[in-house]
Amino acid sequence: MPKTPPIQPKLAVSLSLTSPTQVDLTPPERWHLHFFHNATARLCGAYFHDEFWHALIHQLSEEQPAVRHAVIAMSARQREFERAQLRQATESEQQLLSLKQCNKAIRSLRKVLAKEPPGVARNQVVLTTCAVLVYLALFEDDPKIADCHFHSGYRLLREWQKDDFGGSSSGPVLMRTFSQLQIHRTTCTNPTTFVEENGPSLLSPVVEDSRPTKSDVNPEVVNHFITVLGWILLQNDRQGFTLALTGRLLRSGEASVLSMLRLWRMQLKRSVLIHGDNVSQTDRDTLSILSLWSEVIHIKLSTNGQPALNEHSELRFDHFLSHFQRVVVLAKSLPMAPKSSSVLSDFPAKTAIIPPLLFCGFKCRDWQVRRQVMLLLQGFRDHEDAWVSGSILALEEIIKIESEGIAPGEMISDYARVDSMRVDIHAKDSQVSIRYRRSQLLPAELGNSRIISDEMWENKLLTISARR
Repeated sequence: MPKTPPIQPKLAVSLSLTSPTQVDLTPPERWHLHFFHNATARLCGAYFHDEFWHALIHQLSEEQPAVRHAVIAMSARQREFERAQLRQATESEQQLLSLKQCNKAIRSLRKVLAKEPPGVARNQVVLTTCAVLVYLALFEDDPKIADCHFHSGYRLLREWQKDDFGGSSSGPVLMRTFSQLQIHRTTCTNPTTFVEENGPSLLSPVVEDSRPTKSDVNPEVVNHFITVLGWILLQNDRQGFTLALTGRLLRSGEASVLSMLRLWRMQLKRSVLIHGDNVSQTDRDTLSILSLWSEVIHIKLSTNGQPALNEHSELRFDHFLSHFQRVVVLAKSLPMAPKSSSVLSDFPAKTAIIPPLLFCGFKCRDWQVRRQVMLLLQGFRDHEDAWVSGSILALEEIIKIESEGIAPGEMISDYARVDSMRVDIHAKDSQVSIRYRRSQLLPAELGNSRIISDEMWENKLLTISARR
């Protein structure tokens, strides 16, 4: 019998898990690039899927040095900022990393502009790098540099738009990104415009030869802004939303958004007062939506850390009954029909109307207001979106829980109120899970002390009924 040939040992090859594009990066650069992909980009994209932050920028940072160094700079600056917030010492090398990476990004960008022919590929790199550098400059509190990068990118974007973005799907994505940038840039660079104007100053003499016949409102930008407000209000994501104790302070970024809301309301009010009947119905409805949001955001802000209102008690929301009532009045003034040609055709009810109504339903314990809120929400009951139907079902259940044993119109006691909850909507299973906790404020004779433990949380699992 022939001898069996000896088994040759398999060749062991050491494979690097590092992308070929990262070979030239130093360990700190590589670490911060990874940090950007896993932390910074997620924060910038928030809880709603954003093609720029969740897709395009990741692809380009792997392929293009200009984008790669820009995101590393932003990541390093975020990390430095976090360490400062935690009062941790920042290493001198880390302080310089962001600046060095920013300079590398600009040098790489100049090479692209000098060597790459005009077209989709070059425009993607230039505009993406510009966008990141604008955010970085705002993060550095340098509005002049932010303006410089923004205007350079915006001019290129408008020229590209004339060519219909060359048929590229990234064009509209970048247009949305620059629209969002405009919000943040205006917020950071024009703080004096956030000062409320009083009396005659609102009607300052403005000589105009002709009145506008076309609205200057950009529905896409306003709708994105309202989406951000929705996150502030409900901490919502694609799976559900969270309503926690509002005794914590709003982060500085959220305060900036509130300032932007005030600014837009002022501008629209000015337009209505100056131009009177010539203001389009769309602009009037937009003003109503922003007014509606102003009411709920005012409640949210006013109930944060107000000792005079007993910040640990859900009863503090009772002081804002008139604001809750105004939200209902404003919501009723907006056409709810899906096929309406009004503002709701530009602003989806899911982002523009439903979140503030849900907030009112959860936090206002007035029987009449809750009844009116539920009647308004019934118009969206057959909505194909499980998030909408599930959220309305969750509100119904919480109202039922809080109102148990109480006649309509009677006051709901503090200890019977739900102060915190997490709602998860399982669209595939047509189910809604609610994890909630009633108010933990003990009776006055116990010193109004507060006891919180996992045992105090309760759970409910509900089924979303089939569309009728």
